[in-house]
Amino acid sequence: MPVRYLKTHAALEGIVTVEDAEALTQWLQARKNPKVHLARCEHMHTAVLQALVYWKPQVMLNAQDPVLARLLARHLTIQATQATQAVQEARRAKASREGATP
Repeated sequence: MPVRYLKTHAALEGIVTVEDAEALTQWLQARKNPKVHLARCEHMHTAVLQALVYWKPQVMLNAQDPVLARLLARHLTIQATQATQAVQEARRAKASREGATP
C-alpha cells in the first residue's frame, strides 16, 4: 500500500500512483495541520505532487529521489536541514555514480 494513513501523519512509500491522489487529497483536506512522511517514497505521480503543493502539509522527512526532494523543498514546508541534506545526498550519489569522491 503506497499510502498509509496513521494517527499523526500519512506515510507515502514506494511508488505512489494517480489512484492514490484522490484519497490523499481528501485526507489532507480533512486535517487542520496535515503531516506527510516521505522517507520511503521512491516516486509519486504528478497528481499526488499537485495535492501536496496545493495543501502544503508539513513534510517530516525527504523523499529518497533527490530530484523529488529538491522539487518538494521548493514548494513545501521542509526543515532547512532536511533540504540541505537532500541536496548533499544527491551530490554524493551523483559523484558515486560517476566514480568520483564528493
